[in-house]
Amino acid sequence: MTSAIESMSSRPADPDVERRRAWWLPNRSWVPSLYVAVVAMAVVAVAKAALIDDTYITLSYARNLAYHGHWGLVPTQTANTATSVFNVWILAAFTAVTRQPVLALGIVHVLSALAVEYGLRRVARKIGLPTWCAPLAATLVVVNPLLISSIGLEITLGGGLTALLLASAVDERPVLFGLLAGLLVLTRPDLVIVVVVVFVLVRHKWDRRWWWAPVAAIGITVPWYVWSWIALGSAVPITLFIKTENPTWTAFGNIYGFENGLDLYLRVFPAATVLSVLPAVLGVLAALIWVALRLFRPGDRVRQLDRVAPLALAGVLHFVAYCMLGVAPFHWYYGPSIICTTIFLAAAVAAAATPAQQSKVALHPRSGPLAAVVLLAVACIGYYGLRGLPSRFAPIQTNWAAPEQYAQIGSTVGIIAGDRVVASTGEVGAQAYFCDCALSDLFSNPAAAAGMLPPVLARSGPIGRTLLDWNFHNFDWAPTGMKNELILKHLKTPPDNAIAVWAVDTSWNPGADPGPWYVALVPAP
Repeated sequence: MTSAIESMSSRPADPDVERRRAWWLPNRSWVPSLYVAVVAMAVVAVAKAALIDDTYITLSYARNLAYHGHWGLVPTQTANTATSVFNVWILAAFTAVTRQPVLALGIVHVLSALAVEYGLRRVARKIGLPTWCAPLAATLVVVNPLLISSIGLEITLGGGLTALLLASAVDERPVLFGLLAGLLVLTRPDLVIVVVVVFVLVRHKWDRRWWWAPVAAIGITVPWYVWSWIALGSAVPITLFIKTENPTWTAFGNIYGFENGLDLYLRVFPAATVLSVLPAVLGVLAALIWVALRLFRPGDRVRQLDRVAPLALAGVLHFVAYCMLGVAPFHWYYGPSIICTTIFLAAAVAAAATPAQQSKVALHPRSGPLAAVVLLAVACIGYYGLRGLPSRFAPIQTNWAAPEQYAQIGSTVGIIAGDRVVASTGEVGAQAYFCDCALSDLFSNPAAAAGMLPPVLARSGPIGRTLLDWNFHNFDWAPTGMKNELILKHLKTPPDNAIAVWAVDTSWNPGADPGPWYVALVPAP
């Protein structure tokens, strides 16, 4: 009798019954969505003053596309250094309407959080989990310190698309799955790992229409890559090679790559790193427990997670792939793994905490995991609030000056330089955004990017060299460059010939001289 009751309680909700519910009842779908939107908006409101430098690279691309139909970091040069094509597109679309790139960033971030909630809610209804796991997952994503530090980049957008991708797979909608898969790849090429894992492990219940998924994915991605190959000289963004050119950092006398980068962040930002990584650790632990139960005690509640568990595997594989790729430990690179495992954690907690009758979730003896995860979310909010609002720096960041300092530098340089070309300090995002001038950098100057590529080709094996030769078939190896007339330098002591000097400080101090440091504008030699 008990098993029959449990079986009945795990059935998916009848959509007709859901539609007949009175609008004022608290379990209406718009209530958790409204809650997630409010939390996401609050986070953006307090975090917008501390956007990291790479976010401003994306905003500059989006602004140039929205205002001028131009693909490049600076208005004077075409470039191919936007890692996330879809993120630029959607930011540009909202920028064209609002005329405010930062507001567009906030809108996209809130919509991404809502996509996490909506996608997991669809999955929960289909597999019989309580739908409160959806706002729980969205909350854990929105308040995660590392993901807050990545606002404006494509990480949360990728998380929203991942949740929608899983929902389309569970709903057995291959065309929609393919379209979302294509958008995920255009959001971040490495998210193809998530697409493949979900397709292989969830698609087995589809009918013979499964082949529509790859057709739709190819249809939405190939046009861009062909255009990029012809017009921009490379099918893939040049950032793929820029970021792998310097795969390690030296700090505290040690060498750090992606595989041990979290150790570095733990030394510099201990509380933020622990709170950021803990949901992923708990998600992986929950996945291991699920595997053991699936092998030895495969009950109904364990089987409920069959179609969510692939996300945990995708998160682990993404981490392993980046360790093998050999890239520097930029903090947002850990984002996809954290989001995938966090979504599974919320689903696993819901499965563990749900009693036989779902109306008695509250105070159930098995609600310990739920209480622990909610406490984790509260701890993240409390940590962020205790830092002082608004904070000058993101919880985890690796820039050598505060955003408002780069904003002042960029604005002033734009006035001083006029039409002259200025070489950046190496952190070009905020300076280029506020300068809106000819700022030269690997990310903006095609000549500099072309000069960086020959060593990459030389190190490639026969197969890799063949693929790269094909990729760069239309590449202009002698592009019209930007001849530097002024140079921005990050220095311990300002030089005597400085045209302008700004004092800068940072929360990022990996064993370096704590300062004071300066940015100086000097004539080019």
